[in-house]
Amino acid sequence: MNDDTPPGFHRTYGLELLCEEEPVWSHDALAAAVSKHCPGVDVRSGEGESGTSFFHPSVPIELKDRTICAQTALMKADRSPDLGALEPSLQQSWRFPEARAAVARARHTLLLTDLMSAGLEPPMRLEIIQRVLAGVLETVSCVAVHWIASGQLTDPKEALAALQSGEYASPQHGAINARLFRVGRYGDEIEGEINGDTVMDTLGLSALGLADLQIHFRKLDPQRVARVLLNTALYLFENGPVIESGHTIAGVEPKQEWLCQYEDALVGPARMVIDLNPGSPFAAGNRA
Repeated sequence: MNDDTPPGFHRTYGLELLCEEEPVWSHDALAAAVSKHCPGVDVRSGEGESGTSFFHPSVPIELKDRTICAQTALMKADRSPDLGALEPSLQQSWRFPEARAAVARARHTLLLTDLMSAGLEPPMRLEIIQRVLAGVLETVSCVAVHWIASGQLTDPKEALAALQSGEYASPQHGAINARLFRVGRYGDEIEGEINGDTVMDTLGLSALGLADLQIHFRKLDPQRVARVLLNTALYLFENGPVIESGHTIAGVEPKQEWLCQYEDALVGPARMVIDLNPGSPFAAGNRA
């Protein structure tokens, strides 16, 4: 990548596996588990407990002066889980109601990250790390998976079941999140206020080089809005950046069209997003 890398894009894509007991594994057991999901993977362990590297020779990476292969690394963090730093993700982990209780039990952290893979297409990049994740989850016990790029925690048992069914390239098991923020009519945050305006966005696509989505609205059912956001995010993940400013997408009602416009994100992290305008009387913010 060069210095023109868009804000939000992740040169390395990482997950945190939060463990109650200190994670231990044998090289042979881990290599066998990962090899089931990544045929042909080359598994190399460092000296002592310095970590394990996974080389994927079937996925070449073209550099200026040579060709290498995509890589993934698993290593123990030298710190306990930071509960304060996890709070924003805990507040947006809608699919894992037990996340807070699970995180409270965690005492150890494993890091799983890709290397030299930023130039891959999003489906391939995610598939590689999720194939490795499947093998790791079969070998190491953890209580939660923290998807750093999408700002949410997921149930490792549910994630493993989906991956074992072959859904390696799907972003629906943690890679994309739909977040919700309640705001006042004049932009002041009102915790739990259902009558105020609402901002919803997706988080996760930007880390893979695509635009996330956002919408600032009122008088719409957030659950129905979330379905539109996630379905549109999945469409972008599978088809690439095919939505341009001025295009429209289907809204929550029949024949309802929402106008798309590239804008800076209203809620961090800083990144370019596709803003959806639901029109009057549903649009909030300056558009209203």
